Amino acid sequence: MEYLRIENDFPRISHSAVTLGKFDGIHRGHQKLVEKIIEQKQEGAQAVVLALGTASRTILTKEERCRILEEMGVDILLECPLTEKIRHMKAENFIKEILIGDLQVSYVAVGEDFVLAMSGKELLPCSKSSERNMDFIRKSCQKKWTDAVRLVVPLSGKN
Repeated sequence: MEYLRIENDFPRISHSAVTLGKFDGIHRGHQKLVEKIIEQKQEGAQAVVLALGTASRTILTKEERCRILEEMGVDILLECPLTEKIRHMKAENFIKEILIGDLQVSYVAVGEDFVLAMSGKELLPCSKSSERNMDFIRKSCQKKWTDAVRLVVPLSGKN
């Protein structure tokens, strides 16, 4: 598995299945999200975990997290601190420039507690559920840039 800490620009990755969130630990919900992106490897996608906002306050060490994710079959772990650039990026631009542009995402898996909270339309992941934000991700991914992006929310136990 490749580990990359994003300091400035995101790498260009072709055809990825991405799950994004804090990933400060790898609990059952995280495991279900990872399983969903691993399934997409059958379609030729690279399984990418985008860990947002990870810093010193994590449950697992970087080494433990890398080992677990590699054992699960993840191809790339991108650790992305919430820099000022990311923190103040419009959510629509994050989706267009990073998810679709840099990561060439074809599949996005996020948990029901993932929120793309917008202050204005700034990106700020946090831990409260919001269907409005899930709808925003769906619409942004499908609106102009691609109709290939699919979104899954697998944590309810129904999937």
